Amino acid sequence: MKKEFLSTASHELLDGLNSIHSSVEIVADGTLGELNDRQKNFLDRSMSAIRKLGTLMRDLSEYQKLEADLIPFKTERVGLNDLVAQAVKRFEPEAAAKGLTLACEMAEESFVNADGAKISSVLDRLLRNAIAFGKNSVTIRKIEQKGLVGVSIRDKGCGIHPDNLPKLFHPFPKIGDKTHGGSGLGLSLSRLIVEKMGGRTGIESVEGEGTTVYFLLPKT
Repeated sequence: MKKEFLSTASHELLDGLNSIHSSVEIVADGTLGELNDRQKNFLDRSMSAIRKLGTLMRDLSEYQKLEADLIPFKTERVGLNDLVAQAVKRFEPEAAAKGLTLACEMAEESFVNADGAKISSVLDRLLRNAIAFGKNSVTIRKIEQKGLVGVSIRDKGCGIHPDNLPKLFHPFPKIGDKTHGGSGLGLSLSRLIVEKMGGRTGIESVEGEGTTVYFLLPKT
């Protein structure tokens, strides 16, 4: 009952939010009349808040569907290098805007039994986090462990206290008095997706030096 309620509520809220977004967008682009700078600034902040809330609602809906096994997975032999290269290309502009470089160290191609689109969504979430919290550079490497192969993404940010690491793969983790960035569901969604494909995730961090997040999947 609770899951059904949350699913229905998040769907209805997202529909309403999309309607608000469209209305604000019409005003912001000047369709209803010219805007002064103060009005434009106010609407820009409103649009940013709407987009953030939209991301939260979509992530919440996806999390609920994954938990209930309502999202299909297309498992096939997939090359990791190509997926990583595409992800790096997608995020290079965002990294450059923050003064970061993306260093890719994948070596020879490796193949896994997995859903390529789902892997891409995990890479996107991990790269987005690394860019948000990193400094100078983000390094993407291939890793292997006992019949598994995957990708690690390391940032050079402030790092995370060891006591907080176990919280990060759960929904809406709290670090001290603050929510750990984003929608609060990115890492927990990544964990669920990887586990549905027979893999596992992990995180390592040293305060003052940075954080490495990784996933591993069955190797073919």
